[in-house]
Amino acid sequence: MLKPREMIMRRTVLLAMFAISVMTSAQVVETFSYTTGDIGGEGTTAASGTGQAGNWGTYPAGWLGGLPAGDPTLSVTSGSLSAPTGYNFTPSDNKLSSSANVFGMFGVDASGQIDFDSDNTYYISYLFSASADPVEEATANVGVVEFRDSANSTLFSVGDTTFSRQLRISSGGGNDFGSDWAGSGDYLILVKVDAASVGNDTISASYFKSTGSISGEPVTWDVTRSSALTGTVTGIGFNSNGTGGSTITYEFDEFRLGNSYGAVIPEPSTLLLVGGALAALTVFRRRG
Repeated sequence: MLKPREMIMRRTVLLAMFAISVMTSAQVVETFSYTTGDIGGEGTTAASGTGQAGNWGTYPAGWLGGLPAGDPTLSVTSGSLSAPTGYNFTPSDNKLSSSANVFGMFGVDASGQIDFDSDNTYYISYLFSASADPVEEATANVGVVEFRDSANSTLFSVGDTTFSRQLRISSGGGNDFGSDWAGSGDYLILVKVDAASVGNDTISASYFKSTGSISGEPVTWDVTRSSALTGTVTGIGFNSNGTGGSTITYEFDEFRLGNSYGAVIPEPSTLLLVGGALAALTVFRRRG
């Protein structure tokens, strides 16, 4: 039989392991911690993030191949984007910068990470910034994250449309728009995907300005779209799309996809749980 001290220590270890597993259970993690410079077009930069395979490259030509018309700049730049209070991750030193006056897609293989043919819930978070406000960029520019299937067709996308400066979800051949952006700056984008084996799938999204805060999953989302989707996501791309010769630069960082809110935005209580458990273990070891 375990002694009381040993029982407490074992429970503390299990508690710490559980809390850490909640924090690290994201299926896909991309922090763009690559060497700065152009990594689009050549398809020679291997994806090093969690839940990915193959090389980063531009679309079309199935994520790889030459640069599309308009010669977009797709590169990793130094510096990090700002996040709202309550985000609880520390942004990396580098980020993805995507600029195009026609079309630019930068993607990587992430096979089977979202399955629309079974009942599942997924969460996605990423940091986002645009170089201009809607007064400066009045034409139809978009900066979105796209989720594609094995046929390279877009299952859904989430992001910014600067001509209306609204958060947009595209799926099933249509769009739904949320509330207007709260001015220029850095944002956290949070997405929830409720996949259903029968009937429509529901995608919800909200944005949080970096000067504000996030304190848990939204009760009311900024935009929600329902449509019937089939298949699985096999590729994730970051799209900078401009029209009318207008150019805008979008920046993306800290992309995460997981099966729980805590996997993409760990809550303070989880962090305190880990810290407390580790502190308790330290005390037990010293006394032992």
